[in-house]
Formats: sequence, structure tokens, C-alpha cells
Amino acid sequence: MQPELAVALAETLSTFRASFTAFGSFSAVLAWLARWQVGETLLVAAGLTGCVMLLRSFALSKPLLVWLEVWLNRDLNLDGVVGEPKPAPNVIPSTSWAEEAEAAALQLWDYTHSQLRAAEADGRQLKVKPWARRQGHGLTHDQWDSAIDVWVAGELVKDRSAKELNATSYKRGLDCIRQGMATLNFIRMREKDKESWLPR
Repeated sequence: MQPELAVALAETLSTFRASFTAFGSFSAVLAWLARWQVGETLLVAAGLTGCVMLLRSFALSKPLLVWLEVWLNRDLNLDGVVGEPKPAPNVIPSTSWAEEAEAAALQLWDYTHSQLRAAEADGRQLKVKPWARRQGHGLTHDQWDSAIDVWVAGELVKDRSAKELNATSYKRGLDCIRQGMATLNFIRMREKDKESWLPR
């Protein structure tokens, strides 16, 4: 079954079940309270069910919900937006973002690798992650975010909160960074002495 058909069928069954439940409940209550004839009871129950289902369809109506949110100036469906949410822009990473991300990833790797070598020379183990956000690498929060995106994409670290590196060799780290740029859909271009990354 196609997904669209399955969704439509599920909605139809849900509406039918709600209608049947409301009709049965109204019929039972009216039969017990009003002591009307069967025909009258069913007719009134059908009318009440129709009203309830109409109110239900209004309550589930997206345009009505948006109108109510704007009129009341409240976020009724708790989506973080009052009224119609604006669609997220389709942002394509630019060449400048790629250059900045690669530069940040390399700066973070240079700092991290120097810390690893210093620890090794002193015969000690690092107790902190030199690539962590609050270390002395000199990157801003945005630069660090971009650098870690590249690191994760190139599998230099497993994820953003990783406590271990997947490479300690300087060259292997550079290879991971280049792989990360490629994984993020950038292609490396060389023009004379200059390298740049372009979106694929």
C-alpha cells in the first residue's frame, strides 16, 4: 500500500471510530435520561454526533489553529512559533564556509597534536581533551562547531562529545580532515599554488 493511501485510510478509520463512539455514547445517555422513542433518540444522537465531529474537524484544522494562535497571540500547539511557522531556508554551504571550516579544523588539529606531542615528550597522559570547546585552541564557538563538523565527518572523532581521537599521527589527522570535507560534499580544487573547496 502506498504511504499516502495508508495515511488517508488511517485518518478515515480514526474519524469513523470517533463518530461511532460519540453516536453510541449519545444514544445510550439519551435513552437512559430522556426516555424518548427509539427514532427520536437516534435522530438527536445523530445531530449531536454531527456537531461534535464538526467541532473536532475545526479543532484539527491547521488554518483554524494558525488563526487562533495569531488571534490569541499564544503558541497553542507548542511548536515554538505563534502562527504559521516559516519554512527553513535551504542553505547550501558556500565556498567561504568550506575555507573557514577547513582552516578551523586544521587550527584545532595543530593545537591538539602539539598537546599530544608535549604530553608524550613528558611521559604523561592527557587528562583533558585538547579539542574540547573550552580549551586554549583560540577558536570561537562558531569556528569550533565548524571544525568539529569536519572532524566528525572525517571520522577523526566518533562524535561531538568523543573522548578519544581515532588518529594520533599528524598526517593521518590531515587525511581525516580532507576526508571530512569530501564527506560534507565539497570537492577540492587546485589553481596554481592555491587550494579551495567547492560545493559539489
